[in-house]
Amino acid sequence: MLRIVTLVENTTSSSEYDCKHGLSFYVETPGHRMLFDVGPNELFLENARKKGIDLAAVDTVILSHGHYDHGGGLEAFFAVNQTAKVYIRQTAFEPHFSRVGDPPKYIGLDKGLMDNAQFIFTGDELVIDDELHLFSAVEPDPVPSQSNGALMMEKDGQMMQDDFVHEQNLILSVAGEKILMAGCSHAGIDRIQKKAAAIIGRAPDRVIGGFHLYNPSAQKTEPDEVVDETARALLPTGSLYYTCHCTGPKAFDRLKIHLGDRLSYMATGSELLIGAEGIDTRCGLKCEGCEYVQSCGCGGCIATMGKPFHGDCPVAQCCQNKGFTHCGQCPDLPCDLLTQYSCDSEHGDNPAGARIERCRKWAGK
Repeated sequence: MLRIVTLVENTTSSSEYDCKHGLSFYVETPGHRMLFDVGPNELFLENARKKGIDLAAVDTVILSHGHYDHGGGLEAFFAVNQTAKVYIRQTAFEPHFSRVGDPPKYIGLDKGLMDNAQFIFTGDELVIDDELHLFSAVEPDPVPSQSNGALMMEKDGQMMQDDFVHEQNLILSVAGEKILMAGCSHAGIDRIQKKAAAIIGRAPDRVIGGFHLYNPSAQKTEPDEVVDETARALLPTGSLYYTCHCTGPKAFDRLKIHLGDRLSYMATGSELLIGAEGIDTRCGLKCEGCEYVQSCGCGGCIATMGKPFHGDCPVAQCCQNKGFTHCGQCPDLPCDLLTQYSCDSEHGDNPAGARIERCRKWAGK
């Protein structure tokens, strides 16, 4: 089973979880408890606590690149965990700046942390084990996008365009799937996905991360034609996409026009569960054998983050906004909303209440 929890993102799925510009995912696999990025500060610790996640038990941290909104929480992490291996590019500690404003703003990592013994500095490719495969050296577009154009680095005392050599990506091999995780996709999500496909031998089943189609400092989204071009590049792959952070809300809405149910948003507090034995919905229904899986291409409410073939599902969204995998984990089971859906005379269960009992079984009640 693979569990991915959004600990920090620009937006939130519920008022219970604070949000901030940045990104941090908690990832639980059969072999690892890990973090993919740690956000801009200690906020990931607080949201992990609310989720019941023990970050002292984390064994692996992947830092996607050397910007503060992904690595600013490192010092806070080291205060609670002195054993995890932290995989990071050596160049991630080079000075990085945003030139929006005068003088340019420093957006890099704290160099005072560089000598921490938990760091493992990575090359262009590293196979950690059967589950985790890091790669970088993705050739970026020679013409910087509007969003990347504002990002600079300092070398030999000179300011120059960031080359994003400090960026790395992760391929997860879990639950029979290949899943690509990216931080900001500065090299271009289409280029990163192509390199992942070359490593895997096919397109990844799922792609998770920011697509960098929005400049937060200037509050500008990439032009429509750039977003449309990105969508056209992603469309033929067959992958499912879960985006967030630097994609931006306007670009997300435009991508959604092209990608439909294959595109979902992962706000702070949201969870993605893949390969859980028998658990394929939030409410207790079974996707197996459902006519809409084939006829409508429905991916189910967990895979689509609460937006199956018929649109927004209030039961699924209520469940995931509370941070639960399924309704059986909720202390209000069975609530009025779930009972209404389960016992509806036209579209309800046969027998009535079957999904409620299944939720109880999943929860061991």
